[in-house]
Amino acid sequence: DYLSFDVTYSVLGTTTVSGDEVFRIGVTGPSVYVVNLMRNRSDGLYDYGTESASHSGEQFLKYPASVGDQWNYGNGTMRVLSTSESVTVPAGTFSCVVYEHTSQTEGTNRYYFNPGVGWIQFYQGNADIMTLKLASYALN
Repeated sequence: DYLSFDVTYSVLGTTTVSGDEVFRIGVTGPSVYVVNLMRNRSDGLYDYGTESASHSGEQFLKYPASVGDQWNYGNGTMRVLSTSESVTVPAGTFSCVVYEHTSQTEGTNRYYFNPGVGWIQFYQGNADIMTLKLASYALN
């Protein structure tokens, strides 16, 4: 069944994973709570897993990005579909880079990312399994 949640992303602090300082990113909303571990580098955003299952970092999002860029991520392939898609969510309207991850085990997921704010929207399974939309944010 299709699930849709409005969520809030919060930087909860930092921790060390595999010798790297990473941000603890809390994702909260109805029936949703997870703490992702991420590190921002000059060439992109690196994924270190979650607090309950951390690992050495691998490039999750590439930037600057160009349409057609492609790289291996997890058990599949990540590619850039758009660098300027307008996306409206409860928190507002944002110009987003659209990344698509495709794998045989997880299907297709889409990530909508605004370089100044972060994650704006996420579709799991081409939006027919779950959608997360940014409900609010604050920049410090």
